[in-house]
Formats: sequence, structure tokens, C-alpha cells
Amino acid sequence: MARLRIALSILGLRGRPKSVLDWIAEMGFHEVELPVEGEPFGLAELDQSGLRDLRHQLATRLLVPISIYAPISGAWNRSSEAEAALERVDELLLRYALPLRLPLVLEVQPLSEGEDASEEVLQEALARLRQTVEHVELSVFLTGPLLTLERMRRFVAETDSPFLGIALDPKSLLEVEADWRFWLSEWAGQIGHAYASDGKSVGGSLEPCRLGEGELPWQDLVEQLQEQEYAGAVVIRADRLPDPYGDALHAKAFLERF
Repeated sequence: MARLRIALSILGLRGRPKSVLDWIAEMGFHEVELPVEGEPFGLAELDQSGLRDLRHQLATRLLVPISIYAPISGAWNRSSEAEAALERVDELLLRYALPLRLPLVLEVQPLSEGEDASEEVLQEALARLRQTVEHVELSVFLTGPLLTLERMRRFVAETDSPFLGIALDPKSLLEVEADWRFWLSEWAGQIGHAYASDGKSVGGSLEPCRLGEGELPWQDLVEQLQEQEYAGAVVIRADRLPDPYGDALHAKAFLERF
């Protein structure tokens, strides 16, 4: 079994930016995901000079950026909201992904229900997204609530674009009463990005928890990803838990077992 590539999102690591980057390097991380907004800094805070300085700061610490993360508001199956979401994606690509030549991970909101929520609008929005990413030749990976992602994934599968795929957040596999292996088999070949997450049911709701302390069988999960020849990194998100630094190190030690 090949060793996992372990990366870390800097999102949620509170402190002075340079000190945070120092800590990441000192703890043995080599690959990082950069957020557009949030602590300790977001790319939105940086102008072109700031982006160049960031590249320098990362390089001096032998840290390699592998992706950019951004949440996208709006339901992609409502016309006005889908239009605003696509405009936001265009902005993210132009301002950050293209200058840094990095894939973009988009966290989408739940799709809407009702008379003005349309599957046709969703398909048109995803078709435009596909055209955009193929034009700029940069990958975009979608993540979000399980059932929303599944509806979007079907179109991604039909288009078979090398630049459009799924970002797996394993905790989301627990959102519905279904075998997680079913979802992974459905998404085989479309997972281009993956997070390290876990969760457990508390009082009828799903709560994030430390990696390995939830309901996901991570040994089986890793084996399934490797059987599907997933070659990307598994990115630790520390912003979802109460002790970002301690929980990031716990997750790193846990993943290093595989």
C-alpha cells in the first residue's frame, strides 16, 4: 500500500501568518491548501505584490501550495443565484487560481427546492463551469452536502472533463443512511481532491470530531481510495475542531499509520 500524501489547510490556524507558516514547516508538513478568506490570512487580503511575497514565504519553508479553497454562496439551480455563483468562480480563477496556477476547490451550498429551482438551470450552470475550466486549463473540484454533490456529480460524470471533478469530504458520507462504499463506488474516477474528516451522531445531528474518533472506518476508506488509484493528497482541515493545532497534529499522526 502506497503511503498517503498528507497536506494541511492553513484555514483556522490562528496567529501571525509567518509564525503559522513556520509552525507548519516545523511540524513536518510539506503541502498546504490556501483559503481565499479566513484566519490566519486569506488570499483576498493580498494584492499582486502580496501574492508574490506569499510564494516566497512558502518556498523558503519548502512548503508547496496544492489548492485554493473557497465557499460559494447561492443555489446553483436557481437562475439568479447560479449566475452570481458563476461570476464568483470567474473572479476566483482570474484573481487567484490563474496567477498561482493552482486547482480551485469550491464548497457549494445545498440545492433549492420549489417552483423556481430547476434541474435545467443546474445543468446550464455546470456546462458553463466546464467551458470555463477547459478554457483556462485549471482544475475545479466541487464539495458540499452529500445529496447536492451527488446531483452535481452526475453531470460531471456525463461531461467527462479532465478539469472538473469532486472534492471528497468523508464526513459528508455520514449525512444519509446509506453505505459509504456505495457513494465511493459511484464517484470512482471523479475524486480529484480529498479531505481528512470524521464525524459522529450527537443528539440527532452529525458533529465533526477528531480523525479516527468518529463513525468512519478510515482503514477501509483509505483502501477504497487507493483501489480507485486516487493519487492526490489528503488535506487536513483544522478549522472545524476546537483545538486547530493539536487536532491537526493528531490527524497527521493518525494518517501516517496508513
